[in-house]
Amino acid sequence: MFLFSDCLIYATPTVSGNVLDGFLEYYIFNRRIPLDDLVVEKDKQKTSVGVRYCLRFLSSTKSFLAYCSSEQSQIEWFDAIERTKLENMKAKCSFRVVPQLTASPTAKVMSFSLPILSTIAWGLGWNTEKEYPVL
Repeated sequence: MFLFSDCLIYATPTVSGNVLDGFLEYYIFNRRIPLDDLVVEKDKQKTSVGVRYCLRFLSSTKSFLAYCSSEQSQIEWFDAIERTKLENMKAKCSFRVVPQLTASPTAKVMSFSLPILSTIAWGLGWNTEKEYPVL
C-alpha cells in the first residue's frame, strides 16, 4: 500500500525474470481510493497460528482486509492513515473558492482565503487579477 496526501493506493508486489537475466521487482496497480471515501478499522482475527492483526478498509468502490506483520505495524498504519485523512480534510476546508457567475468566454482566477497563496503568487510574478481564457 502507498499512502499519499489525498488517496491510498494498493498494489500487488510482483517479481518477474529468471536467474540468468535477473529478477525485476515491481507492483501491479489494483486500486486508488480517495481518503474522503475511506473508513479504516483495526481488527484482529484468530487463526490456527495465533492472532493476526489487520486493518479493514471500507469504501464505496472496494472493501478489503490488509494483514499487518505485528500489532505495532497495525497501530502505525492506522495512525498514519487517520492523521493523513485529517490533514487532507483540513487542507480542503482551508481553501474557499469564490464562485463567479459570468457568461463571457473568460473567467477570473479563483481567489483563495489563505493570504500565503497571494504572497506566493505575488512572489512568482503571477497576476491574480488578470483574466484567462476558460479551457
